[in-house]
Amino acid sequence: VVENERGAEVVSVAAGSPAESGGLAPHDVIVAIDGAPVACTRSVTHAFASRAPGTTATLRLLRGEESLEVNVVAGRHPVQLLR
Repeated sequence: VVENERGAEVVSVAAGSPAESGGLAPHDVIVAIDGAPVACTRSVTHAFASRAPGTTATLRLLRGEESLEVNVVAGRHPVQLLR
């Protein structure tokens, strides 16, 4: 995910990841998570790092000129995997 003037742009989506399962694609721009505006990549990182695994977040995206919403189920954050 990299910053974009409209939100946070998805650079790549790992195979088998929650992002792939939720329908995210490279070049999607995340503009909101659960209704909260996304101003930078840290917004996305914080939103998922603070979320319990298995909970669902609704992401508002721009895909080209199309606006859509997808639901993504949070996975385990890398720090959580060390526990």
